[in-house]
Amino acid sequence: VATLVCLHKLPVAAQSDGMIEELLADEGRTVAKGEPLLVIDSRVAAAELEVAKKELEAAQKKAEQTANVEYAKAAALLAASEFNAENDLLEKGSASLAQVRRTRLEADKTRWGVQVAIVEQETEVLAAEVAAAKVEAATVRLEMFNVLSPFDGVIVERLRDQGEWIRAGEPVLRLMSMNEMKVEALVKLDGFSLSDLQRAPMKVTLEINPSQKYEIPTFVDFVNPEIEGQGRVRVTARIQNQKVGDSWLLGD
Repeated sequence: VATLVCLHKLPVAAQSDGMIEELLADEGRTVAKGEPLLVIDSRVAAAELEVAKKELEAAQKKAEQTANVEYAKAAALLAASEFNAENDLLEKGSASLAQVRRTRLEADKTRWGVQVAIVEQETEVLAAEVAAAKVEAATVRLEMFNVLSPFDGVIVERLRDQGEWIRAGEPVLRLMSMNEMKVEALVKLDGFSLSDLQRAPMKVTLEINPSQKYEIPTFVDFVNPEIEGQGRVRVTARIQNQKVGDSWLLGD
């Protein structure tokens, strides 16, 4: 005797706090993986995304601006040229040492100013990257207000209603996958080992009615290493479900 259970059955929970704006799937409805199941009011999150996009736009414009670096380089070239000119005059006796020192200090200052401008430019580029990451985070947050089906299945229970306030993590629907089922059985070790059972062929016989039986070939995919009473071990196998008309052949 074997037990037949649904392989995938779970509550579908909200991923964000908010009011349930739409429930797109009711009990008994078959849904596909990735299909929207419910929508939570996301107006605040949508506004936050728009703000993040504007901040990114402003940050990118500042990051693309290289005028400060170019100006600093031009100023450094000019200051260096003036220092060289003053130094030549000093050698000819037409300039004072103090004036040469002042022009040298100005040349050093503008040369360091180039490095400062480059660092500021790099900082603006990093700020633009941070703004882009914020847009991505805001986009993901907005997507979390739309709950999608994690797999193909059937809605077996609706736990909340449209218009209700819900918190992240609270279940809204119960979803069951009917495509694949798991068979659990206790097998007596009689002349063979646990390793002999692994991947062993298995045939599941279902009695539809007293006069009709249905056989499904499969194989053992898990053998519990714990041996229970009377030398029996628990084994499991997976079988594919089939639809007969509008109903599934196997149920949980």
